[in-house]
Amino acid sequence: MRFGVYVTQFGPAANRDAVLELAQMAEALGYDAICASDHLVFPAAIRSHYPYTEDGRYPVPPETPYLESLTLLAFLAACTSRVRLVTSVLVLPQRNPVEVAKMYSCIDVLSGGRLIAGVGVGWLAEEFALLGIPFEERGRRFEECVRVLKALWTEREPRFEGRYYSLPEARMEPKPLQRPHPPIWLGGHTPVALRRAARWADGWLAVDVGGTSLDRVREHYALLQSYAREYGRDAAAVTLNVLTGVFFDVSDREGAIAQMQAYQEAGADFVLVRFRPGPTAEATLESYRQGMRWFAEEVRPAVAG
Repeated sequence: MRFGVYVTQFGPAANRDAVLELAQMAEALGYDAICASDHLVFPAAIRSHYPYTEDGRYPVPPETPYLESLTLLAFLAACTSRVRLVTSVLVLPQRNPVEVAKMYSCIDVLSGGRLIAGVGVGWLAEEFALLGIPFEERGRRFEECVRVLKALWTEREPRFEGRYYSLPEARMEPKPLQRPHPPIWLGGHTPVALRRAARWADGWLAVDVGGTSLDRVREHYALLQSYAREYGRDAAAVTLNVLTGVFFDVSDREGAIAQMQAYQEAGADFVLVRFRPGPTAEATLESYRQGMRWFAEEVRPAVAG
């Protein structure tokens, strides 16, 4: 089982020095991936229901500085040499898929083949409205976007004709270094999302919000595997990857070890961890430093494999 970690992409420590320090620290500590989430713009007030907290409230205030994910990973590609670079997740239907395919491909080339393209449909209706994209169309747009990405990455002269996007005659170079293309992880937990992952993805990114959530993750993954078999795919071809929806308490080593062992028993390939930010840039940085060292030195060695 491998481990990814988030840097200070948003909040008071969302700046060059902080993300550079933490990315290089993650690599030195032996983490397997650096992760970035995605929002382009926030409404002044968020009214949409966030699916990964108990009260449905998004935990990041709209006025919070938030570094764009592909720009951040391109920067970190140049500052690291080993760790994988993960979007977790890019809200794909908010963007032009040709542009995304090109940017992902360039990050993969410039990083030496380290990209993992985590993508999802999004949940924030007001953000879609600000970008001029109908929220109710996001699922259909998403499906076309994934097909466009794969076509541009794998075909010499891709052609695609859909409801929203078309490639009558196209050439896109360079192709990604990874063959046939960088791993695609799909987020989401609804039956429709699980079917999409079963059909098109190399990995499913689940979110564990604590409590009995991991039981639901197991159930959803079993359902996804049954869908994969329906599509004629090897059920093991879609890996399970887990984003921890809670911040770790560095005083609870045994609890964290038990949680990681449960993920391992569930068959997780990657676990993505994050640490609690502070009220200031320096407090946030120190919290991340402490958390990253604690997890790497106290928790990870206790999890076999």
